[in-house]
Amino acid sequence: AECISGVITEIERLSLKYPALQIIVTSRPDSDIQHSRHFRTFRLAPLNQKDFKPFLKRLLINEADVRLLLQAIESSPARVASLLTTPLMLTLVAVVYRAEQAIPPELPQFFEMLFTTLFSRHDRTKAGFIRRRYSELSERETQLLFEAFCFMTRFHAMSTSLTDAEINRALLAAIEYSGIACKPDEFYKDITKIACLMQREGVKTNFIHKSIQEFFAASFVRRANDEFAKKYYESQRSHPQIWRQENAFLSQIDTYRSAKYFYIPEIQSVEQYYGVN
Repeated sequence: AECISGVITEIERLSLKYPALQIIVTSRPDSDIQHSRHFRTFRLAPLNQKDFKPFLKRLLINEADVRLLLQAIESSPARVASLLTTPLMLTLVAVVYRAEQAIPPELPQFFEMLFTTLFSRHDRTKAGFIRRRYSELSERETQLLFEAFCFMTRFHAMSTSLTDAEINRALLAAIEYSGIACKPDEFYKDITKIACLMQREGVKTNFIHKSIQEFFAASFVRRANDEFAKKYYESQRSHPQIWRQENAFLSQIDTYRSAKYFYIPEIQSVEQYYGVN
């Protein structure tokens, strides 16, 4: 991080000294170089299926690995394949595949692996490179706080595109509830610049995919104590459509409690209404 300013200055000096020289810089969204008056910023077009093979051939040297990964993507759940619209996400699927020799068959398993991949394993694939984290939280603490943050964004009916005020409100509530203390701006940088689970676009910050927000909000409920979980599931019997996807995730990752406090009481109420024994 301490080298960024100097590097940008050097690049700008090159562009001034050699005006005919075409310079292309790739960066993560909202990097400092994008604010330079010497450059124009272009958004990359989303990947489509015909891009997968040539991209992976650059990424994975072994031709057999490319073929196996393409087969795994083709046979994976449609919702996993729908995430693969950016080079980052396709790279991450490749990293998960390298580690596990399979793409997880269920979306919750994929997201479980994704956090570790995004936060640390992705950088470990680059020789001699360790990205500096901004907060002093461990990977585990960061994940727990992110889960609480996602839950608070859903609890306060926020969309996947958040203003700074909304992020601050949800994050302060998450810090208070989880008891994991950190500076909000440092946590924000870890999530947007290190893990890239969210990306800054203009005046708002977006989750890279709606399912990210939904899964980690569900994961927060999964880790909660029984008193909180019971209260949550009972509340869903009145407004299940608002948290529909979270409840679908919870039926897979918190099976016992979602059945005990949500599905079984629902079935019993239907039986009572129709007089079925």
